[in-house]
Amino acid sequence: MASFTSPSNFYGSYTGSYDGRDAQLVIGDLKDDSPSPSFHLRFTDLDRNEVYVGSHVETGQHGHILTNITLDKFGGGGSVTWSRLYLHTWNIAFLSGVSVWNNISFGMSFSRT
Repeated sequence: MASFTSPSNFYGSYTGSYDGRDAQLVIGDLKDDSPSPSFHLRFTDLDRNEVYVGSHVETGQHGHILTNITLDKFGGGGSVTWSRLYLHTWNIAFLSGVSVWNNISFGMSFSRT
């Protein structure tokens, strides 16, 4: 079990539940020139066979929380919005978050694979 040390702890592959549906999430380094932590995200809703991708530069004050993430559906036709994505500080093998659709919050949780 590893504890949180830096935003780079987000990098990795995860499987989990997205409002009860099976899902995968891959988070990588964006490798840009931003002084803030930068991420590339690829989210797959396995039950709906939909893939969403995007980049995110985090400007918040808490390294273990990513805020206001928008991922676009691969091929067009929609997006998902996550108000928060939390990397658990005592065990970075786990992520939790909140997805927002139609101004309603829905939970999600992932574990590192």
